[in-house]
Amino acid sequence: MADYGRDRGAAAPDRERVVLADVRNPAFEGYGLRDLSGHRKKLSEVKWGPTQAHLTMALDDGSVRIAALNKLDAPIWRLSSHASHTTCLAYSKNYKFLASGGSDALISLWDMEELICLRTYSRPDQSVRTLSFSHDAAWLAYCSEDGAGTIDVVSTQTGDLASTLSLKSYCECVAWCPAAPVLAFAGDEAKEGYGAVSIWAPPKPAS
Repeated sequence: MADYGRDRGAAAPDRERVVLADVRNPAFEGYGLRDLSGHRKKLSEVKWGPTQAHLTMALDDGSVRIAALNKLDAPIWRLSSHASHTTCLAYSKNYKFLASGGSDALISLWDMEELICLRTYSRPDQSVRTLSFSHDAAWLAYCSEDGAGTIDVVSTQTGDLASTLSLKSYCECVAWCPAAPVLAFAGDEAKEGYGAVSIWAPPKPAS
């Protein structure tokens, strides 16, 4: 559960601490910058945002908390996202949207300018494992921890389900290309002894 800013990385190695790393240092020197332990809840994931001076944290009480780096125990915003613990986070490229997934099998979509929940998606049957925004924030892809797994692609504007990808194996992560509507996802399906990485693009509209 790690995320990278312009020249820094943030990770929660044991769900209790946030560790900052100076990625300009090739050796990292024991993570490089600081070990922050100001918060009091178990962490599932951390993300930089909505600025490089803030961290967004997914916590086991179902909330999402956004705090300044030097005041992790005094969050600026607390978003009540899930009935049980928050499992994963994703920001859109422009930080306009924040998505959170939870063990309650829900995905919450937040407008970060208004700090309101725009809608929730409830197609997964189990805990949400991973999610990602397209480069233009038009699409959100997510996958739950159910069996072989499926990936849903939904519109952030209408909430409509655009596509469902049926997987042959458990999905570990999804990620959109930063410059085009192309989705990559990785799972446990073995190819030549390694886990498979697959690429998918939505069909072009009929002319």
